[in-house]
Amino acid sequence: MSAADIAEPALFASFGLWWVILPQSVIRFYDRFHGGRVRLPSPFAIRCIGIGWIILIGSVMFFTRKLHT
Repeated sequence: MSAADIAEPALFASFGLWWVILPQSVIRFYDRFHGGRVRLPSPFAIRCIGIGWIILIGSVMFFTRKLHT
């Protein structure tokens, strides 16, 4: 297992961690792109999406590791 096998999934998981820890920051960030025209989800929904993202990345790491060993 190389350093890239750990660093790349950790980078993707950190995106989900940002959503879990700082949901208001995520809302402000995406609000800039939409200019306030779109109703954005609540902080609770942002956290749930972040947790789902982390679970997705973790399961992909787990199952691909099992296939290659």
